[in-house]
Amino acid sequence: MSCNQRKPGLENNRLSHNFIYLEKIMNLYVCLYCNAPLVAQGKKYCSNACYAEHNHQKRIEEYNKFPKLCIECGTTFDYKSRGKTFCSMKCTGVHGKKTGAYKSEAHNGDKNAHYGKTWISNLEQRICISIKKEDVSAYLEQGFIHKRVINFDKYIEKQKPKINNKQPRLKILKTNTRHVGGTKYPSGHPIFLPDRMRVIAEFCKAVLDKNTDYKVTWEDLSNTKEIINTLLHEENLSPREIDVLLGLNHYNLADFIRKSLKLKLKNSSQSVKNYVINSGKARTDAKEIYQAACKFKFDPWKYSNIPGYDLLLKYEIYNVHNNRNGVTRDHMLSIECGWRNDIDPKIISHPANCQYLSLSDNSSKNSSSILTITELNNRIEEWDNNKELQLIKMTPRKFKQERSVAHRKNLSVANMGSIIITNGMENKKFNPNGIIPNGYWRGCTRKNKLKVFTEESRG
Repeated sequence: MSCNQRKPGLENNRLSHNFIYLEKIMNLYVCLYCNAPLVAQGKKYCSNACYAEHNHQKRIEEYNKFPKLCIECGTTFDYKSRGKTFCSMKCTGVHGKKTGAYKSEAHNGDKNAHYGKTWISNLEQRICISIKKEDVSAYLEQGFIHKRVINFDKYIEKQKPKINNKQPRLKILKTNTRHVGGTKYPSGHPIFLPDRMRVIAEFCKAVLDKNTDYKVTWEDLSNTKEIINTLLHEENLSPREIDVLLGLNHYNLADFIRKSLKLKLKNSSQSVKNYVINSGKARTDAKEIYQAACKFKFDPWKYSNIPGYDLLLKYEIYNVHNNRNGVTRDHMLSIECGWRNDIDPKIISHPANCQYLSLSDNSSKNSSSILTITELNNRIEEWDNNKELQLIKMTPRKFKQERSVAHRKNLSVANMGSIIITNGMENKKFNPNGIIPNGYWRGCTRKNKLKVFTEESRG
C-alpha cells in the first residue's frame, strides 16, 4: 500500500473524535442562570434575558443580607419596597409629630439664632444684616431701612415712579364714501351701522317702517330692540305672534332675535305659562298662589294621630334620590276641591286633613277627595280640642269596575254626532256645528272636580 492511499475507516474515526470534543466543550461551558449549553467559548449567558435575571437575583440576595427597616416601627421592607421610608401612613404621622415637636423645642426662644433680631438693609452699600431689635433706631439714622432686601436691583427698579408712555389710540375712519339719499357719508361713520350688519339694518327698516333708501343708525337699532323686548316680555307675545303683528314674514324670527339682536327669549316653562294665561284654559297665577298656601307646613314627625303614621315610621318620607319607597303627605280633601269651592287654604293645610300614602297610591288618588267639607270641619274641631286623639284609619278608596265592551259600544252610539262641553260645574252635550256659548269650552270635567259642595262650603 502506497503512502498516498488512506486506511479504511479513518474518516469515521475523525468524525467520532470531533463529536467527543464538542461534548466536552458543551459540558464545560453552560449558562450561569439556566444551565443551557454554550457552543461559543468566552460567554457566560445564553441570552441577554438570562444575564438580566441573574444580575437581578444577585441584587436581591445582597439586599436581603442587610434589608431596609421602617424608621418608626422597624418593619422590614422587601426588595420592591426598598425606596420607602415608612411602612404606613400611621408611622409617617407619628414620626412627623415627633420630628416637629423636636424641631419646635430645639428652635424655640433663646435656642433660635434669630430670636430677638430683625433685618435691615442699606441700598447705597447694598448690604442686608440681622441686628437686635433694640438697635433698629440707631441703624435707621445711618440710612438703613427696616426691610430685608435680597435682590437690590429689582427692589430699586420697583421704587422708581412708573411713566405711562402709551399714546392714545386714534380711530382712523375709512376714506371710502357712499351716497345715501344724495348725501355722502364715510363707510366707517360711527353713527350708522356698518355694511356687515346689513341684514340687521333691513330688519330695523321693516320694524320701524322706513324706506329702502333710509340709512339705519345705532339709535334705530336700540329702538328696534326695545320694541321687540317690550312685545316679548310686557305684551307676552311669542316670536310667531310678533312676526304676524309687524308683518315681517321672517323665516325664523326666534333665532334671529336670540342670535343677531342678542335678546333673551322666554324659556319653555315661561312660554307655556304665558300661553296658559292668555288662553285661560288651565291654571292661573292665582291658582299657583292658592296651591302654595295649601301645602302642609308642620313637621311630619310631630303628630302620631295622623292616618298612616305607622307607614311613616316604617318607610320614612319619600325622596326621589335617597328614599323612593317612602311615603308622601296627601290631602284627604284635595286642593283642587278647595280651589273650586273657595275654601280657606288654612283649612286645606290643617293637619287634620293629612294622611300618609305611598307614592303610587297618592298618584292613583290624583285630585279626588275622601272627605266632605262637613267631615273635615268635624275632624278639625276634634283635633283642636284634643290633639292626642287616636283617629281611625280611613277606609281605602273603592275603585270602579271596568265597563264591559257592550256598554262602551252603547255609549259611543249614544254620543255619536255630538260633543261634550263644560264650564267646570256641569257637562253638556252639544251640536259640533254650533257656536260654543260663552263660559263653556270643549271637554269633560270629572265628577270629583265638579263644584258639588257649594251649599256645604257656605255653611
